[in-house]
Amino acid sequence: MRQRNVGVEKVLRYKIFTIERCIYCVRAKMLLNKHGVSFEEKHLRGDDINKFKQLTKLNTLPQIYDAEQNHIGGYAELCEHFN
Repeated sequence: MRQRNVGVEKVLRYKIFTIERCIYCVRAKMLLNKHGVSFEEKHLRGDDINKFKQLTKLNTLPQIYDAEQNHIGGYAELCEHFN
């Protein structure tokens, strides 16, 4: 039986939690794309925004998590993450 050697970066993806009309959410997604990082976007609406904020104790969006589910932070922290 042959085993395929699949790169971890192709399996694991970043997660980004976003809301509508958020320039920093757009910029964060553009930065991830610029660095060739695949990501899964979780677009929050209505009550889900407040639930997310209560659960995470974070008040701003976007919020980004790396492939190992470590919290990176928002757009500014993502910029630092890639520097």
